[in-house]
Amino acid sequence: MLFEFHSFISNKITYLLDIFYFDNLKKLYNEPLDKVFKYCKFPVIKPEYFIYSQYYFIYTFIYYLNKNTILYSISLHLIFIVDIIFQNICIHNNYKSQSNIYFLKDMSYSLMIYLFYLKICFHHINYFKKIILISLFSMFYMGYRINHVYKKRLISIENKSEFVDELKILIISPDIKFINRVIDITNFFTYSNYLFFINILLFLLY
Repeated sequence: MLFEFHSFISNKITYLLDIFYFDNLKKLYNEPLDKVFKYCKFPVIKPEYFIYSQYYFIYTFIYYLNKNTILYSISLHLIFIVDIIFQNICIHNNYKSQSNIYFLKDMSYSLMIYLFYLKICFHHINYFKKIILISLFSMFYMGYRINHVYKKRLISIENKSEFVDELKILIISPDIKFINRVIDITNFFTYSNYLFFINILLFLLY
């Protein structure tokens, strides 16, 4: 991929959290994280807090969008970084949240896109620029979604499992060679690259 920035930063932060915080919590209570969070007698940082923080960074991204380039850029990338940190913590510690945090996680991205497009629509730039920005962002995002759904379909074929996805209509052929070809063509369209694409276009046109 062109950019691995988000994964690199997230992995470093996760490593530090595991070494200096979560591993010590498990040693202190001699229990897995899900039980530690249930029985601990003092406030602790739960993995869910990283998902809650996504909503704060969405707010700051939208708030600073036409005010401060550095601050909205940092907020934009932190939306994705804290999500990866949450996933890493869950994987490394075999942790499963007791709450429906995954619904909030998925909804955060829909909310970000909705508020982002709304902000562009009401911003004081000419109508032509608004159309260009929204069109280009939408096309890149669609490339990302196509890549994601085809990878998901390939995994379901390899595992011989049921394929469930709201965008399965995009799968136009069950042929594995065709699926691999679509994945190869759309491999550039990652969410990480999508955020950098947003950053570059906002800087040039917004």
